[in-house]
Amino acid sequence: MAENAHHWDFDIFEFTEATNGHPLLFMSYYILKKLKLVEEVKVDEVALLQYLDEIELTYQDNPYHNAIHAADMLQAMWVFLNDTRISSACSSLELFAIVLACAMHDVDHPGVTNAFIVKSRHPLSILYSDTSVLEFHHAATGISIAEQRQLFRKMGPGQYDEARKLIIELVMATDMGKHFEFLNKFKSQLSAVSGQKEELKLDKPELKMLVLVLAMKCSDLNNPTRPRAVSLEWTTRIMEEFYQQGDQERSFGIPISKFMDRACQADENVAKCQQSFIDFIVAPLYTSWTSYLVSPANEVILKNVADNRSFW
Repeated sequence: MAENAHHWDFDIFEFTEATNGHPLLFMSYYILKKLKLVEEVKVDEVALLQYLDEIELTYQDNPYHNAIHAADMLQAMWVFLNDTRISSACSSLELFAIVLACAMHDVDHPGVTNAFIVKSRHPLSILYSDTSVLEFHHAATGISIAEQRQLFRKMGPGQYDEARKLIIELVMATDMGKHFEFLNKFKSQLSAVSGQKEELKLDKPELKMLVLVLAMKCSDLNNPTRPRAVSLEWTTRIMEEFYQQGDQERSFGIPISKFMDRACQADENVAKCQQSFIDFIVAPLYTSWTSYLVSPANEVILKNVADNRSFW
């Protein structure tokens, strides 16, 4: 089934069943082997498999932020990497770091938002000074497991530093607090080359990093771009996770966040949540991204977004 992972309509829930509940392990390993990165980066294959297995097991059993979501996000990135302008601009080490960043980007997620972490005075908020708390935690956890598994032991110091730096930057880019900053930078770069019969070239490190950041963000926020059945499953899962956070907020006596009050889980509440998500986040993001991406997935993505918006 993994051989169809380059198609946008890939069903990650069917893949989860086919892999006996190990979608992240199998998706990660499949992509790394397809890109010949195990050989190119010279990682120990046993250590790699042990690492991927532990990363998957370290994901908590949340309705949404779990190993299935990480595998789904990685599969989306795999579609984007089939645009050879992106993949050929990256070294083998960078491609390896991209796959690892996707795999660990939500590892050990507690199923609540950064805002909740801060206002509930969670120990993580103290550790990371209320700033990008979850993203710092995901990156630190993922890299710590890699160190424990000696995943990077065959790399030279320079290689390790480069891979670690890129992994951290890409994981940190998934912080929604920086969403519009990254999107506006990307749109500005697209505007700068529009009308000049040119395209955004990745020969400059800062431009390549910006494109990789947008690829991470689009991969992470892909739910409304999927076929209706898959998109609805993700909607059910994220709303339940929201309601579980709302339950905690009620028990702590702190204000319940918008769309997270289980007592207001009427259909119109879910619809308003999804309408806002698509209108203000997903549609603008993917409109810009698909204007850059060279992929047969573009047409499918934009149609799914429009269809899912109409549904809500």
